Amino acid sequence: MNPPCILLTNDDGVTSPGILLLAKRFTSWGCKVIVVAPDTDQSACSHRLTMSSDLRMKQLRNFGENIFSVSGSPADCVSVALDPNGLLYYKNLVPTMAISGINLGPNTSHDVLHSGTFAGARHAAFYGVPSVATSLASNDMREENILTAVEATFQLCSKLLTFLPQRPKNFQRPLSTFYRRRVEESLTEDQYFDLLLQCFQTGDLLLNLNVPSKWNGKFLSTSLGGVFYRDVLQRVSEKEENSRSTEDEIFRLVVHGGIDFVPDERLTDIEVLRKKFASITCLSTWPETHPFEIPCSVLKYALQSSKNGFPTWIEKALELQSQL
Repeated sequence: MNPPCILLTNDDGVTSPGILLLAKRFTSWGCKVIVVAPDTDQSACSHRLTMSSDLRMKQLRNFGENIFSVSGSPADCVSVALDPNGLLYYKNLVPTMAISGINLGPNTSHDVLHSGTFAGARHAAFYGVPSVATSLASNDMREENILTAVEATFQLCSKLLTFLPQRPKNFQRPLSTFYRRRVEESLTEDQYFDLLLQCFQTGDLLLNLNVPSKWNGKFLSTSLGGVFYRDVLQRVSEKEENSRSTEDEIFRLVVHGGIDFVPDERLTDIEVLRKKFASITCLSTWPETHPFEIPCSVLKYALQSSKNGFPTWIEKALELQSQL
């Protein structure tokens, strides 16, 4: 059997140590790793697609045989890799999994809406590929901290690879799989866990991993925490003191202003990171009211953690795989 193929992308750029160290880790484990990432830093670009200009892909042989840069966003990179006219088709490869990261900085709370890293994973899920976004939840970018996030990412994703089909069952979403998910209220707990597994395998559920720099070696399944950023706009240009003109102003967005944390009874990503746990948040790939949306009645079961901290549905899948 051929080794599993993993597609890597990010938003920090193709030469970021986060993605290169992650590629090295999975390659040493025997995986076929293909890196397709932006040629420049695309942080906070969200799910932007480049429609007004061509995309240029280059092979970066100085970094490795399967390292490619794209002149676009993370979502562009995923399209270049996974589209029927894309790179992996011409390489005769199908990815078992897509991983976006390792992002240099946290992607918690509604940061997932701004994050190019999360968008990269989400865009791969659009193609029916099981996907994980992963971030170093720290501003300390020393290599030892990045390697901590690499190890946590490897521990999670190597577990996932044990039960994922080598070729995703929903790759490129053949028309025969289009359906609206109906969930009966009478499902048992184990049936909900099985449904979450199916959603992950078909790309309708994706994982958002955040790893603290001082990681305690443990995971917890979480919901997104609530924060609100204040005073994020900084005036850069100098103006006359009495001038009220707003023309030709220069501003800069900063994240060093006030942050309000929303109290929450649930176990959130923000809370567990403070306690040095790695946070695994299961999120629906699709927005509310979309035909493929995962109902809240199902997602609430994704919040349950097993004894080892992984979401219970993952642990159940691992147990089932071990019995085969």
